Amino acid sequence: MTTEPSAPQDLTALEADIARHRTSLAASVDELTTRLNPRELARTAATDARRGLLGTPGPDGGARPERLIAIAGAAVTVLVVLTLLRRAFRRRAGVRP
Repeated sequence: MTTEPSAPQDLTALEADIARHRTSLAASVDELTTRLNPRELARTAATDARRGLLGTPGPDGGARPERLIAIAGAAVTVLVVLTLLRRAFRRRAGVRP
């Protein structure tokens, strides 16, 4: 017994098989073209970054409040640290605020 698929018996079946494969190949090429489009890649990267930053959406479809609070807290902390560093360097240079 052989495990090879049976070959088409006549020319019509062979042409139909070729047409089916051609259609399948065209669909694959179209999908790859869409996936590798620079705009689509940028859109996908932005969506992934947004999801990573804000986490999964809450039940109402918006960002989860605890994630937004954490982001706001981190932003405030960075601003406070930068302000304190700026003051320290200005005092060291002899410039008064």
